[in-house]
Amino acid sequence: MTIRRWRAAAFAAAAAIMAVALATSTAASAATWQLTDQYTAYPACYTTSGGQEPLEINLSGSWSAPLSYGASGLPAGGSSSDIIYYAIFQSQSILWSTGPPPIPPGSSNGTGPFTTDLAGSPVAYAYVTTTIPAGLARSC
Repeated sequence: MTIRRWRAAAFAAAAAIMAVALATSTAASAATWQLTDQYTAYPACYTTSGGQEPLEINLSGSWSAPLSYGASGLPAGGSSSDIIYYAIFQSQSILWSTGPPPIPPGSSNGTGPFTTDLAGSPVAYAYVTTTIPAGLARSC
C-alpha cells in the first residue's frame, strides 16, 4: 500500500510501528520473524484536516502461533482498529473476507501478504486503520 506522505491521516512513524507491538505466545517467541518497518524511511504523517488511513503490517519470516497487533502513541483524540483481509480462492476468482486479529500462524517475505495455515484462505493481509481528528498540528 502506498502512503501519501502529507495526506495520510496516520500516526507519527516510530510511535505507530513500534506500537504494532506484535504480542506473541511463548510458542511464537521462538519463531523467526520480524516486523518490516516500512515507515522509517517514509514516515506516515497526518494533516490538520485529519481523516482515516489503513496501514499495512508487513512481517518477514515465519511464526507458529497467532500474533496480536495494534497501535499506540497516537495523537490526542486519535484511535485505531485492526483488521485482517483473507483471500479465498474459488474456481478462477478470488473472494475477499475480513476478520479480526490475531494474525494466524504463517509466513511472509516482508513486503506484502502472508501465507496462512488456514484451509481455504492461504493468503491474508493485516492492517491497522488509524483515525486522526481534524484540527491537530500537522506532523512531519
